[in-house]
Amino acid sequence: MIDAMIFIVVMGLAVAALCYIQSDNDNENDASDIVDRLFHSKMRIDDIMEEDDSKVMPLSDLVAASMIIGDGAAASYLRETMDCLMNRPGSYSMHIVYKGIETNIGSGEGVPVSSTSRDIIVLYGDTLHIELHLY
Repeated sequence: MIDAMIFIVVMGLAVAALCYIQSDNDNENDASDIVDRLFHSKMRIDDIMEEDDSKVMPLSDLVAASMIIGDGAAASYLRETMDCLMNRPGSYSMHIVYKGIETNIGSGEGVPVSSTSRDIIVLYGDTLHIELHLY
């Protein structure tokens, strides 16, 4: 009986925390903010790629490396992250270009509610060009 009460209290606190986090997110449909936060975040290499390297790097560098290698790992990670972030799988269109290699993520169509285009200089030289449209 006491275990059930503790569980209910813990779940109530978790729901309250999630509601607080959601209410604090004023820019949930701001493509510019999403690209800035996502591609400047730092990740471990082994979180994205099949490597035994725990070095921390900006996601933009990992995306560029994944595009050169052609393993699709970064594209899968971005797809999963954007689907979760948007709460509607595919309700966005992201076009990424690095050294002539292109990848498209998402299947959004129609009139975008927010769009942005960014060029980010990466560790391997050249720039990673990102276009994001939210629908």
